[in-house]
Amino acid sequence: KGFVTDGLAEDRAAIEQALNESLTAWIRADAAVSIRREGERLTDRRYWECSLPDGEVSIPCGGTHANSLGALGTLRATLALSDDAGTTVLTMTTGTENTMTEPLP
Repeated sequence: KGFVTDGLAEDRAAIEQALNESLTAWIRADAAVSIRREGERLTDRRYWECSLPDGEVSIPCGGTHANSLGALGTLRATLALSDDAGTTVLTMTTGTENTMTEPLP
């Protein structure tokens, strides 16, 4: 929800390629990653913060503890479209060479 899906099926491969090119560039930049916490408790939210070539970014922590983007090694995303009761659903799967089922390009 929240984005226009017209033409997404036709453009999915190009979008996926551009996404993976961005991921590769970010990893090659090897920018430092810091963790920002909203409190001292174990249950408080944590965020990755990083200076990417295109600007600053802050994303919710997903449990991967890296000191720099280069530590991620090779990262790839795949995009899949499905239909849920007439609503187009876009699913993105990310992983490293060891976790993806298809070989990396």
